Amino acid sequence: MAANYLQGTFSGRSDAQSSVGVVEMGGGSSQVSFEVDEKTPLVEQDHFRFKTASGKIHHVYAHSYLGYGQDHAQRHHRERLEGATDPCYPKGYVRKAASTGGILEGAGDAKTCIASIKSLLIDGHEDAPGAYSHEQLLSGALVATENFFYVQSNANFDLTDARVEPSDMEHAAEAACSKDLKPTADDMARMSAGSADAAEPKTCFALSYQSLFLKQLRVERPKAELKIVHQIHGADVDWALGAALIQHLSFSKSQSRGSFVFGDVSGNPNGLFGPVLVSMLLFTSFLLGRLVYSRSFGARVKASPRSVKKNKVFAGVGLE
Repeated sequence: MAANYLQGTFSGRSDAQSSVGVVEMGGGSSQVSFEVDEKTPLVEQDHFRFKTASGKIHHVYAHSYLGYGQDHAQRHHRERLEGATDPCYPKGYVRKAASTGGILEGAGDAKTCIASIKSLLIDGHEDAPGAYSHEQLLSGALVATENFFYVQSNANFDLTDARVEPSDMEHAAEAACSKDLKPTADDMARMSAGSADAAEPKTCFALSYQSLFLKQLRVERPKAELKIVHQIHGADVDWALGAALIQHLSFSKSQSRGSFVFGDVSGNPNGLFGPVLVSMLLFTSFLLGRLVYSRSFGARVKASPRSVKKNKVFAGVGLE
């Protein structure tokens, strides 16, 4: 909803753009959400009905792949991998093997890395991306955020605002994996002793995993157009959660009292001191929740069917 708020989809203007879906990869989980036709058959836990301030109802498919965030997947792949080499780290990398305690070396092979991730984390797991029985095929305009942005940006691959397919991410992974690591003697000693961060460098694994994740979701043109973004109309996607809440509350109060308006909530991020403040508080809560999830190793806790209500709240705004 944040992405669509910034894009002005819910502004009610005649020139409002069509809605955009979001593929977000965090550390402990990954989320997919996009608008669907009201007749699309969805299970209740994946079906959200978003009512805008103008009264229009949008039907949204939103599913969270718990345990399939980048950090959680990387750690589980390390723990389950057997052998003397790890294809998901560049040559020059070493660590203590989880199974034997011996030294494991990086091989820097993206294609083998992708195959290994699929074998160890995807195949045989019914809740995995591409295997979830109630999964909806991605279609239309989509944006990829969070780790999709940060990993390639930090590695200077210049994919921000570019339309990508799984093959584009795989090519980036091949480039990252083939770049040998040149550790100092002290670095090598710490890696061998197990005192270094075993997850670093993570670019080879991360891009390989992202490529596989998108491939599992069958992101391909022309049915789905995916773009990696960090901002929409000059504003970070993250902050818009609180702004969307303020938009809903402002509209409700102005309708009931006829005078209360809290800032400019037309979809323009300029002049939104109040919304930005609230969004900071809400996003801080979101980060703390993500941290707790990460610290608990991304335990796959699923809500029971009874905990799913018809009246839901999506991104802090009212849904029916």
